[in-house]
Amino acid sequence: MLKNRNIYLTATFLMGFVGLLIPSKVLAQYNYYSSPSFSFNQNNYPPIGATYSRGSSTKKPVQRPTFNQTDRTTNNQSGRISATNNPLPYIRNKKLSTKIREEFLQDLAKQLPPDEAKGVRELMEKNDMVQVLAGSARLQGLNSSKKEDLLAFWYGQQWAVANQQAFPSSQQYKGISSQLQRSIAQSSIAKMDNTELQTFFEQLAYPQVIQKANYQAYRKYGKQDSINRMSKATREGLKKIGVDFQNVRLTDDGFTSS
Repeated sequence: MLKNRNIYLTATFLMGFVGLLIPSKVLAQYNYYSSPSFSFNQNNYPPIGATYSRGSSTKKPVQRPTFNQTDRTTNNQSGRISATNNPLPYIRNKKLSTKIREEFLQDLAKQLPPDEAKGVRELMEKNDMVQVLAGSARLQGLNSSKKEDLLAFWYGQQWAVANQQAFPSSQQYKGISSQLQRSIAQSSIAKMDNTELQTFFEQLAYPQVIQKANYQAYRKYGKQDSINRMSKATREGLKKIGVDFQNVRLTDDGFTSS
């Protein structure tokens, strides 16, 4: 357990068995949008879709995505999904995964006292955060092997934090996925090779897990000042990729201008 007088609270994240300890204000306010991985991938994010595409107010009919039964299969009756064997939209290279995790931890360590950085490293070496995130997406009925579904999980979370709302419902995530399915073919992601896909999605996984756990904990414990700071950082970061969620509603069909 991390020992530090700045310890806030424990956020139990995903599937009942992965507990993330939120050790300090510094870690809780980690901003992905100011990280080297975001700068590297800044031009790779696809537009959100026909209904809401980087500020566009053009509205077109939205088709709901379809999922077969295997996409929703869990490994036990409680609805939990394994954090070790979820399919991904690429063939995973273990050496590359280790490299990406190490780069993230090195970036994070610049913001943390040494004892906290050591604790976070131990946590992330013990728990596979890429699989944790994929499992969380599948708990929402999404298919973790589909690029549009993993991106929908990310976009939906960013919308919630930017607007200080609850995380989307399963159907709302699927609506976002439907929008992305139509736009992703025209994005740079469609041209990525296996290594590029793995790098892009795994660089997203670590900050998304941290953001999700902290945001849930802040809402639970009424830390409004921290919520405000996280929301502001997220809005400013999204604008770097041409997305402004402040006047956007989220429905079962995805995003639409309000």
